[in-house]
Amino acid sequence: MTWKMRIIDCFKNQRKRKYRDVPEIAETIKKYKRNGVNASKEASNSTPPRPACTNVWGLVNFQPERSPGEDDTSIEDAKKVLIYQGKLTATRDQGKVDFYMDRTFADRRAAIIKEGATAKSLIEQYPDLASEEGVSYQ
Repeated sequence: MTWKMRIIDCFKNQRKRKYRDVPEIAETIKKYKRNGVNASKEASNSTPPRPACTNVWGLVNFQPERSPGEDDTSIEDAKKVLIYQGKLTATRDQGKVDFYMDRTFADRRAAIIKEGATAKSLIEQYPDLASEEGVSYQ
């Protein structure tokens, strides 16, 4: 397995655990769930083959809700803090970056899905996405 496939699987599994209560994701989990270890061979032979997954990243149009209490003003403030923290090197507050990246996840997804935002435009608004640690935020 290549490193790219491992990263894809890691993010896919992370989203499954984090958003397990979202109906679309719960349905996808049920659809692709494997039989348990104690399942008989007859049951596994009688089940139809799993359909080919055409979308490696999971749900194409997955759009989570904004965090409670978030509005356009607070998201803009979060973007300003993230841009400022992105310019810092030695005195950077990683806890603050993690907090605001989590809070702006829904808006980043909306920009990708609805507006077709490019990676370059997202990195301008959220500079931490360009770092190794920042890849896991998206």
